[in-house]
Amino acid sequence: MRVEEDIKAINMNQNNIPQYFETSFPRRDYKKFIYENVTSYQILQRNPKTNIAYVKLDNDEIHPFGVGGPYIIDNAHSVYVGDIWIMAGQSNMRGHGYYNNGEKVAILGPTRGVHLYQSNETWALAQEPTHRLSESPRPVHHRIADPTVRNPAILHVRGASLGLAFAQSYRKRNNNIPVGLVASAHGGTSSTQWMERDQQNPSNTLYGAMMARIEKVGGNIAGFLWYQGETDACSSDPSVYGFNTTRLLNDMSKDLRFHTPIVSVQLGRCVGGSNIQDASWNLVRENQYSFLAPRHIYSEKQICAVSSIDTSMDDFIHLSAHGLAKVGHRLGIAATYAMQGKGYMSSPRMTFAGYEEKNDYSMKRCTIKISFENLENDSWSPVDEVLGFSIRDSNNNHQELPIILSTRIENECDVRIYLTREALQLRGSYVLYYGWGKNPSCNLTTKSGMGLLASHVNFSIEHPH
Repeated sequence: MRVEEDIKAINMNQNNIPQYFETSFPRRDYKKFIYENVTSYQILQRNPKTNIAYVKLDNDEIHPFGVGGPYIIDNAHSVYVGDIWIMAGQSNMRGHGYYNNGEKVAILGPTRGVHLYQSNETWALAQEPTHRLSESPRPVHHRIADPTVRNPAILHVRGASLGLAFAQSYRKRNNNIPVGLVASAHGGTSSTQWMERDQQNPSNTLYGAMMARIEKVGGNIAGFLWYQGETDACSSDPSVYGFNTTRLLNDMSKDLRFHTPIVSVQLGRCVGGSNIQDASWNLVRENQYSFLAPRHIYSEKQICAVSSIDTSMDDFIHLSAHGLAKVGHRLGIAATYAMQGKGYMSSPRMTFAGYEEKNDYSMKRCTIKISFENLENDSWSPVDEVLGFSIRDSNNNHQELPIILSTRIENECDVRIYLTREALQLRGSYVLYYGWGKNPSCNLTTKSGMGLLASHVNFSIEHPH
């Protein structure tokens, strides 16, 4: 059959695959990009406009393959066409959750059509642990300390990641499209280490090794999953995080020559650590809100973030397997929005807080009504008491005002804070935070499972005459 007839036949079966935001993919001519030397279990990145990947066979024939599989291509079996996502960042992306009951039983098992480009740089069915850094041929993963490199036996006890949960969530929203995950994270790494470059030996840097893997899987990807920031928040100078992250985003776009979706995780909690400052943790989280969840620039269409602040922990800084599965679910939703050019719609955001005095049965009640966006097709999951909000001075000392009496969901999509009567003595400008500091208790999530991003809004208290 001629190539044109193959394409026509494939397209008849591709009508349900989403046609994604055009500039979310490389600006190379897909018709000229052809896979060669395909290996078993490989995921081939589809052309987003045609949902096809081209392969040069051993007989030199160029053959199109549509989204789906499994295909047998020459001597390679279990080959699929779908979307490839890079897993990058530090240990919470690498995966450091304990397996169930201390046994090596992952939250999600292997699934056909969800494959992993492993640390040893071969394709296989995806399963936990997704990262085995001691097997990597890249020198950077042996140069930079990571406990799973020093002692790989740790992976018999803990190593659960968010990767498989992401793939499950993403496929559910995208007609079961095959997913390829590329293991590129490394524990304990800072944004400064991710900005290192080595022209002589690119693979001796985290960024260079990641880019080399992208080249090895074909050069075309769907996007990045990014989870990094804990090391910066624990450092003596967390202010470099914002600068480094901005440069990193620019480099990703420039070096890949296209606007690719970057779906990130906002910093979670730090339980303990007396030498770690609330303000430092908060600064990194605020920078992530500004740079990784932008709202008013062009890149908001491809760049977005999800919350992890309400998830369970396995130690002072690492999410549990269940917590990572929750975040993976959220990343699948956000990645779908980003691929459609609607990244800014992926997570609920706090947009406004207004002081109101209500008269209930002749009793004056001081309240703050909070409004949100990105709840058009969603609403808050019911809870008896909303946790995570705090009121603080508008100056730089972040002094909390202990005037919150209770916080409740109102009309499914709003929240109202009830204040103590001491609020009647206050006047002027204040700041309302959700998720301030290193270890807040937060529980505001939508019915679809998305968590409210940590952020703040300014408001004023004025008393009517």
